[in-house]
Amino acid sequence: MPAIRHLELDLARTIAIVMMVIFHLAFDLQYFYHWNIDTAVGAWRIFERVTAHLFLFVVGASFAVSWSHTPCYNKYLRRGLMLLGWGMVISIVTYVMDPATFIRFGVLHLIGVSILLLPLFAKFKEWNAVIALVFLTGWLSNDWDLPHLLLPIFPTVFDSLDYFPLFPWFGTVLLGYVAGYVIYTRLHWHWTISSPALEKLSWPGKHSLIIYLVHQPMIFALLKIILG
Repeated sequence: MPAIRHLELDLARTIAIVMMVIFHLAFDLQYFYHWNIDTAVGAWRIFERVTAHLFLFVVGASFAVSWSHTPCYNKYLRRGLMLLGWGMVISIVTYVMDPATFIRFGVLHLIGVSILLLPLFAKFKEWNAVIALVFLTGWLSNDWDLPHLLLPIFPTVFDSLDYFPLFPWFGTVLLGYVAGYVIYTRLHWHWTISSPALEKLSWPGKHSLIIYLVHQPMIFALLKIILG
């Protein structure tokens, strides 16, 4: 069965991709070229958080659409494991680059685990909004000093280039699921605006995984050509 596509979700994902590329460009200029940019605080920090929340919200909403048409766990088991596998590849690559700050549980790991978990939460429907609030309480912590085996679940103190534990970030995914379930399943709402221009703009949103995997090497190459 072909994937169920909604133009507005692909457009939202495109916006998140553009924001991600902008942030990673700024981060690379700071980290590798020592530009006077601090992406860890202020407006850049807010920009990063908004980008991540948008990405993960759309993950939940897209799952709600897909699950309503194909409530078969095997499909999401394969998808989740594939994303988790790519996350592990990124862990290995970043470990080779810098063992001190390699990515142990980044956004791709989180999305993979979220896809594995979402079918288990789908039966709670709108009640997932309450469950999401439980996960979002992770924001109340100041990063706990926990064993690293727990770092995929709870925010833990350590250095990493990318870190998205289930608390609180799975809460955003669940809120996206609730929004998608209410809008598309309960209300049967459909986006009615379409045009060739919007279809073209939605193209990155339809290929977000491959763009995520290749955008950093492309940024590195461009910066190398331009800045040396």
